[in-house]
Amino acid sequence: MKQIFTFLFFTLVFNSFSQSKKDNLTKVIKQRDSLQIELKLQSQIYQSTIDTLDQIISGLKNEIEKLESKLRSIEEVRMGEQIWMKYNLDVVTFRNGDTIPQAQSDEDWQNAGFNKQPAWCYYALDEGNGVEKRYGKLYNRYAVNDTRGLAPEGWHIAYDYEWKGLQDYLYTTDYFFESIFYSGETVNQETDEFSKKCLKIGFGGWRDVGCGALGENVYYWTQMTGEIDSNPRVYMEAREKKSGIYDYLRTYKDDLFIFNSTSWIMGHYVRCIKD
Repeated sequence: MKQIFTFLFFTLVFNSFSQSKKDNLTKVIKQRDSLQIELKLQSQIYQSTIDTLDQIISGLKNEIEKLESKLRSIEEVRMGEQIWMKYNLDVVTFRNGDTIPQAQSDEDWQNAGFNKQPAWCYYALDEGNGVEKRYGKLYNRYAVNDTRGLAPEGWHIAYDYEWKGLQDYLYTTDYFFESIFYSGETVNQETDEFSKKCLKIGFGGWRDVGCGALGENVYYWTQMTGEIDSNPRVYMEAREKKSGIYDYLRTYKDDLFIFNSTSWIMGHYVRCIKD
């Protein structure tokens, strides 16, 4: 009998202990689940905050870019009777405010051309590359000739004859070659006097399916005069490739600007002149 009571006693104690362990374990599990839920909620809140901040930062970057573009578009240089924009055109909207799509891949660029849609990009399609970005944006012919107007109010894309007028003016002054161009080799010329008269034409290359000729030459679209299959453009190359000196024009007096035309696949810079 004594053994039976002893067995029952230990059985009750064990069951009671086991139930207590189970209750504690259940409590711990509930606390863990509650903590996991809280952590998940906090993570979602933090991620939402990060996403919001990213959107704000992205928006601020876009606004800064637009402001910089507007500031660049109001800087001008007088060349004889002409008033030129000091920098290459660097806008992301047409005159009426409509957005010009950015080509962010070679495929984007080609698709825009095939579909006869306006597009722009930076050299090498690298928005974060400060060296190439400093030259401004490359536009396709459909952006240049869009009826909504690529040039800001009060300006127009320079015609062939206006580039020729600039060339004639340069030949009759002491501006010469180095006075309108800049590149890594002439950065030491960025004095106040040079900066005032420099047209900031850099050898920013061009693009078709890919990009090329950075630091060697540059092409600009010129204004079309009528419906034609190819778009007119003006071409300049780094004269140091020929002579090694910047007074090349003083000696040889050959054409500073070369004129021809090309197809829709190309991407070139744009320079505006005041109406």
